[in-house]
Amino acid sequence: MNNSAALSADNYTYVKKDLQGMSQATYVLGIGGMKREAIVAEAKQKMLENYTLQDGQTIANTTVNFKYSNFLGIVATTKCYVTADIVEFK
Repeated sequence: MNNSAALSADNYTYVKKDLQGMSQATYVLGIGGMKREAIVAEAKQKMLENYTLQDGQTIANTTVNFKYSNFLGIVATTKCYVTADIVEFK
């Protein structure tokens, strides 16, 4: 995820906070699912489906978190959560 914006003290306002998207991949005996980059990209895409960016707006303060689950060493699940704020430049 490559996004960059310079946020100084007076050049922006928050439009929406804690916008979130989630993606999941399941693996059986280590086979299947998506690669890590694809899981993150899908979670980001789902996050942006919840809000349409307008002119002068961008995402900021982006975090990516993973949760791993394993069932008897046979089935593993990876969940990716992408969270960000929407800011608007003045």
